[in-house]
Amino acid sequence: SRVRGVVAEALAMRVRRASLLELGVGPLAGVTGEPLVHAAVSERLEVLSSSVTTLTEVTAFIKQSEPVRASDKVLAMVVDNMLGGAVQRVVVGLPLGEIKTSASTLATLRRHPAIDPTIFGLTLGEAMTAGLAEEFSAASARAFVRAAEAVSSHKLLTPEMGAYVARLFAAQASAYVSVAPVDDLNSLVEVLGGLPQAAPWGEIRENVMNSVARRAGVLVRARSRAPLPRALSKEQGRLGQISSLMKRMHAIDAAVDTQQVSLACKELALLPPRPGRSASGGSSLPRQPALLWEPPERSVSSCFLTAAVG
Repeated sequence: SRVRGVVAEALAMRVRRASLLELGVGPLAGVTGEPLVHAAVSERLEVLSSSVTTLTEVTAFIKQSEPVRASDKVLAMVVDNMLGGAVQRVVVGLPLGEIKTSASTLATLRRHPAIDPTIFGLTLGEAMTAGLAEEFSAASARAFVRAAEAVSSHKLLTPEMGAYVARLFAAQASAYVSVAPVDDLNSLVEVLGGLPQAAPWGEIRENVMNSVARRAGVLVRARSRAPLPRALSKEQGRLGQISSLMKRMHAIDAAVDTQQVSLACKELALLPPRPGRSASGGSSLPRQPALLWEPPERSVSSCFLTAAVG
C-alpha cells in the first residue's frame, strides 16, 4: 500500500505538468481512478481552462478534453464546468466584429452538451450591449447591425435577450438621431436597412426610421434655402420621400388658401352696392355690416380681410 501511495504521488506530480492532450490520450489516461491522481487531474483541468482566452482555444479545449470526459463520470462533470466557465469568459469579451465572423462557431458552442443555451444567450447579449457602450455613430451602428444579423440568423439569443438588446440599440440610435447632422443621417439610414427582418428587429427598425424622418423634417425646414445632400433627394430614399412629401403638403396648403381667398373676393364682387337712404331718412333695405357692403372697387388687401372675417 505504501508503494501504491508513492506511485500515486509520482503520477499526481506528473499530472500537474501534463498538457490536456496528455491527460486524455497519454500514459496517464488509465490511472485517474486513484483519488490523489483524480484530484490532480481536476486541478490541472482548472489551470488549463483558465488559460483559454479565444474561441480557437475554446474549440481546442473541447476537442482535447473529450478523452478525459469519456474516461470518468466525475471528471466529465469537471470538464463541463471548466468548459462552461471558459466559454462565458471568452464570449462576454468578444467585439462586435468577431461576433459577426464567428457566428457559426458560436452556434456550435451553443449546441455543446456542457453549455446552457440560456446562459450562453445572456453572455452573448452582454457582449453585444458592451459594443453599444462605445460612442454611438453610424460606424458603430454598422458594426452592431452586422453582428445582430449574424446572431439572428443563427438564433443565438433567447427571445427575451434579443428584445432587450434590440430596444437598447433603438434607444441609443434615437438619441443619436436627435443631434446628428444630415450627412450622418444618410449613413444611418443605409445601416438600418441591414437589420434583421425577424422580430423584434423589424419593429425596432421602423421606430428608428420614424425618428430619422422627424429629425429630417426639422433639418429640412431649418435649411430650406440650402440644397439637400444628394442622398436625401433620391426618391427611393426614406428622407427624400419625407422631404418631398413635406414640400407637396406646403404647396397644397398654399394653393387651398389662395383658392379660398379668391372665391371670397369673387363672391364679394357679386354683392349689390350699398343702397342709399330714402327721402324720409330711413334705409330701403335692412342695415348690413359695413365690412360686407364695401364697394367692389376695394383693394386686394381688403379682400383678404373680408375672407378672414367670413
